[in-house]
Amino acid sequence: MTRIWVEKISRDVYVLRIDDSRTRFFESLWSIPEGITYNAYLLASPKYTVLFDGWKAWYSEDFLETISTIIEPRSIDYIVIHHMEPDHTGSLPRILGVSREATVLGHPMSKTMLKEFYGLEPRFKPVRNGETFSLEGLTLRFIHAPWLHWPETMMTLLEEEGILFTGDAFGGYSIPSSLFDDDESLVEWYMRYARKYLATVIGHYRQHVVKAVEKLSSMDVKPRILAPAHGLIWRRSPETIVSKYVSWAKAEPQPGKITVVYGSAYGSTETMVKLAVKILGKAGCSVVTYKYTDLEEGSLSDLLGDALDSAALVIGASTYEAGILPSIRRMVEELAWKTAAPKPVLVLSSYGWGGVAGKKIAEILGKAGFNVVEVVEARGMPSDEEADRIMDAAGRLAEACGEKA
Repeated sequence: MTRIWVEKISRDVYVLRIDDSRTRFFESLWSIPEGITYNAYLLASPKYTVLFDGWKAWYSEDFLETISTIIEPRSIDYIVIHHMEPDHTGSLPRILGVSREATVLGHPMSKTMLKEFYGLEPRFKPVRNGETFSLEGLTLRFIHAPWLHWPETMMTLLEEEGILFTGDAFGGYSIPSSLFDDDESLVEWYMRYARKYLATVIGHYRQHVVKAVEKLSSMDVKPRILAPAHGLIWRRSPETIVSKYVSWAKAEPQPGKITVVYGSAYGSTETMVKLAVKILGKAGCSVVTYKYTDLEEGSLSDLLGDALDSAALVIGASTYEAGILPSIRRMVEELAWKTAAPKPVLVLSSYGWGGVAGKKIAEILGKAGFNVVEVVEARGMPSDEEADRIMDAAGRLAEACGEKA
């Protein structure tokens, strides 16, 4: 049974969270066996009622019923849209069908999107960056945060209560066992899913995380609570997730971490990769491995998260039909698009009659800004000379771990 959470996070604000374990591929792309939450928020003050965001369309009736446990939905005065993506707005047609007098507040682009997405033309007030909106004793300040992760995204600060509603920013995958960041062990568990979320969803627009944080600082926004649309609410240490997001956005390396990914049809490429991994292990590197073989298939979603804070990468792929083994080709393209950074990469490849994959991988990653330190291609199993080249290159790569092999 789907779990729904309703709890006050301040004097007048409730979180309305639903745990979605049905969705297996977020955006029909990213594997999330860990699930995801949708967090909406309801400001129910004595004079005004404001709904911040919504849930996926699947849960529209649940959402309406959940709101009804706190207030009469038709009494909603305002609905704030931080991001038009349907995982947050899919329930709007149902809500606006009941809350007919509500005024929607959002980025100017959202008005057109409401009509194009859902055929909705509600009362709408566009809000500018930095604009404030008074609710007789309560103040909403709107902050545009473009490309986190669509161009119309924004955040809202409830000034008197110090709550920053952040939309997709500072969110994460998974279904945490708590609403809040109060438990350090839960936070530690959660971080890999927040990193994975940033890599897959915001990935290509990572630089805008840094810009948004700088904008918040320049506007002297210092929230007491960070309330994202997915995952944990940050009230004990909001600066923790902000600093992590900035670090991941900059692709700052975790010392000694090497991500290895390879696709091997019949074992030759795997043999080459194992030579490199042996050297990296001797150097004290922490190696995370993803395999695409006849026995297993690694998770692209998790791989992107691990690549983001790795010090270096090892990529191995067989040549397949005069190109890159398809599973690795997609992975390489996504690495280049989502996690590009000037990190050292060792490329290894085996082939049957013509070496192609290694050169193409190096070209894709090199153009994206990675530092390809060596490409070693072997016909079938590596020769002694090729094995020496692999181990030598791995030794140079191991310098990212703080010592040489």
